Amino acid sequence: MHSAIYFPTHQSKFGEMIGTGHLSPVARTRIRPTFNITRPGADDDDPVEYHLADLAHKFAKIWGTSFPLFFDFPRYAPDYKVRDGTSSG
Repeated sequence: MHSAIYFPTHQSKFGEMIGTGHLSPVARTRIRPTFNITRPGADDDDPVEYHLADLAHKFAKIWGTSFPLFFDFPRYAPDYKVRDGTSSG
């Protein structure tokens, strides 16, 4: 397998996810995409865990699990807590 040579950054919009998913198998060996994960909309009453689980499921279906991809959480504070009060920090 070749080393990655391109590290693009994308928003976690469905169109950008689909576009990345359409890359050829050869291109997937040379790219390591990073997706900036959005927060749920203000009108979304579901817990953030549901939002993140839904995104993870979409990424697994579109990108697969054979090649790595990265996630960035620029819209989440380091001490952001989920519904049960736990945080990642």
